[in-house]
Amino acid sequence: MFSFLSSSQKADDSTKTFALVPSVGRPPDPAQGSNFAWISGLSSGDTRQAHAIVERKAKKELDDLMEQEAMRALARSAKCVDQDSYNFLVMRIIQWWDGAHSALYWEQRGTEYHGSYRKLPTIAIVHAVLLSAVTIIAQLWITALLYRNSQQLMEHWKSVKPDLNTYADAVTHALSQGRELDELDPEATAKELCARSALIEHPEVFIFVLLLWTAKMIPEVKLVKKCFYDLWTIDATLSSDEPLFNNDGCTVHRMHTMLRACLIVLIPGVRLIVAAFVFVAGCDFLYAQQRTGDVVLKGMCMWFVTDIDNLFLKSFASHGAQSQLQKFRLMGREEWSPFGGYDPELWNNGGGGLFYMVLGLAIVAYLTGCFGYLTHIQPFNTTKAQLYYLRYQCSTYCSIHSC
Repeated sequence: MFSFLSSSQKADDSTKTFALVPSVGRPPDPAQGSNFAWISGLSSGDTRQAHAIVERKAKKELDDLMEQEAMRALARSAKCVDQDSYNFLVMRIIQWWDGAHSALYWEQRGTEYHGSYRKLPTIAIVHAVLLSAVTIIAQLWITALLYRNSQQLMEHWKSVKPDLNTYADAVTHALSQGRELDELDPEATAKELCARSALIEHPEVFIFVLLLWTAKMIPEVKLVKKCFYDLWTIDATLSSDEPLFNNDGCTVHRMHTMLRACLIVLIPGVRLIVAAFVFVAGCDFLYAQQRTGDVVLKGMCMWFVTDIDNLFLKSFASHGAQSQLQKFRLMGREEWSPFGGYDPELWNNGGGGLFYMVLGLAIVAYLTGCFGYLTHIQPFNTTKAQLYYLRYQCSTYCSIHSC
């Protein structure tokens, strides 16, 4: 059975236009009035011919639509998202924006839709917003407390005049001469500072713990980059009639430009700010510790701050909601390779891994003043780098002389 479906409805019935589409086994709704009409008034041969024309046209339209989706799929790939409260908010916003439009779009074209036919209830978007807000507040609040505590502990090191390098050099000079520090400045003050840091017997522990902390934060930055890239490379809708979801109900094939811009600012932007603040505060907090054991213990305890978004999703979302996020996909381009013109596979076959290893070591080298050797040179002349240099020299001095 086939029907005439109006493709543009205007106030004046005389200006209405109609298109032939399959009615998917349902008779036309009488309430639609002149928008629907049965194929009638024709001879049996003409009726069969009309039905054949309609079938061919409907099949051609559906084949063209599927061919367009297949062509898009060749240049794109369905990307799964990380299971955290940030991506949960992305999913809910897209579902709320789409409503039931995708379901109606595919149903009208005779294609089975495997997603939900219901518009997302308001409570679902409220829950996702609250969950993300609580996650962000918890991460920033805990990190702010740690940062405040570390600044208080670091204040007496920052207040040393003229700087920590002066007293570290005094210790180095005494060691080169094989003697103890005398009672005159700057060596007297250097001896006092060494007594403060005597509990740090192995300053090398800062290098390894900072490397672990950096290795923990690099995946956070990679997730931000992935989220931004997936949202940026997804196709924009060309008209309001296009659906956001594919007929599987869980893969986002296209997105409104305004929606994409809002999500990029809201999710990757906010997440990058949180990650940067957590990383800087964590480094200061680790540097402020006064004992070797505290450095290791506090370094491991800091890890849970970065896992709050995963923890809150598992705790405050139902299994059904988490299952939806596991199936959720974004149809974006494959990750861009810096070696695309030379060897497209080189990035995934070791090039990317080496880059991130060098990046991690470079960050640790900067934080420690190139492991204490470049603290007199900008930009390595920071309080944290000078403190590492002083502690390293004092540990060597205290292992020989009494502190």
